[in-house]
Amino acid sequence: MNILIVTRSLPFHQTGGMEVVAWDLARSLSLSGQNVRVLTTPAAGLSEKSVVQGVEIRTVPSRTGRYSRQWWRGSAALYDRELSENTDIVLSVSVSANAIVELIQGRPRRPLCVMQAHGTMWGEVQSKLAQKSIKGLLSAVVTFLSGAVRDRTVSEYDAIVAIGDPVIEQIRSPLARKYFARVPLTLIRNGVDSASFTFDGKARSRFREMHGIDERAFVVLSLGRLHAQKGLLNALEIVERCSAHISNLQWIIAGDGPLENELRARIEQSPLKRQVHLLGKVAREDVASILSASDTLLFPTLRKEGLPVSILEALASGLPVVTSVGGCDSSLPCQFVDKNDLEGFSKALATALDNAGNRLSKLPAEYTLDYSTSRYVGLFEQLISSNLG
Repeated sequence: MNILIVTRSLPFHQTGGMEVVAWDLARSLSLSGQNVRVLTTPAAGLSEKSVVQGVEIRTVPSRTGRYSRQWWRGSAALYDRELSENTDIVLSVSVSANAIVELIQGRPRRPLCVMQAHGTMWGEVQSKLAQKSIKGLLSAVVTFLSGAVRDRTVSEYDAIVAIGDPVIEQIRSPLARKYFARVPLTLIRNGVDSASFTFDGKARSRFREMHGIDERAFVVLSLGRLHAQKGLLNALEIVERCSAHISNLQWIIAGDGPLENELRARIEQSPLKRQVHLLGKVAREDVASILSASDTLLFPTLRKEGLPVSILEALASGLPVVTSVGGCDSSLPCQFVDKNDLEGFSKALATALDNAGNRLSKLPAEYTLDYSTSRYVGLFEQLISSNLG
């Protein structure tokens, strides 16, 4: 099977959830015997045609990691010129392949097109309005205007894959239904390579020694993009409250983003400032060691999430997870707290730290990369069989 994965960014661009999911799935599909190519925007270390870990990557001259006029025109042109003859399935990460999908409509021979949905435009608008700020309002307006145009193409896909239960809820909401109702919908949850995040006691000791963290300390981890919608400023207050009841508490913050400067300034004014370790952007290969060095993951997101990869990785490492209601699939073994209940978060965090001894994986099988890959292969084969019939 010849699969073209279209995504505006990969971990070579940044280390967000969608990028990690796209790249891990590409490699896993390739290892399962599929012929996989990835079409994306330029990034450091990638030429116009590269092969990385057995996967061919093609880049379109355009803004790095961004949707732009150059991306829409260039991705469609490159597909038409060089990729159309050898593609059975186009897998679009979010709306990345919209220009290709629009280009091939009505052609007698065309690949089947599948959208991997991480959320909806309406869910994003609601999350930004929830910030209750002028900046959030303006951002919501921009998201609505651009998203309304892009979502018109959704009905031209052959199937939609929702990556988590919250995405299913968003797609079935009255506001989004008119865009998605005519396309078959399948749930294939994000999956991570659970073996890569198995707890490692030696890595835990090395990391703690390197960063001056006592072996007996209780370590809270925040992992991901530093953005206001991820609730990092609330996390600061939550950890402050928790530290009043738990001595020797340390907080690791791994990631970078637009909130970094403000967060640093707030931490500098906080009684926690000597207990916080701001790592900045971390290499993908270092995430497992950071998870092993920690005792719980705190993810008090303010937005409607799809299925954050950081939560799945933490569960695979055996970490208890404290997150917001709507922060991930409710079936996952996390402690869920209302996003506005900071005292509730503090108590849940203290409970999680008390129960942090067992580091066996807490990740259900349906959230592993092997399971996810097999589901995608099964879906693609079913689509191709139905089309031939």
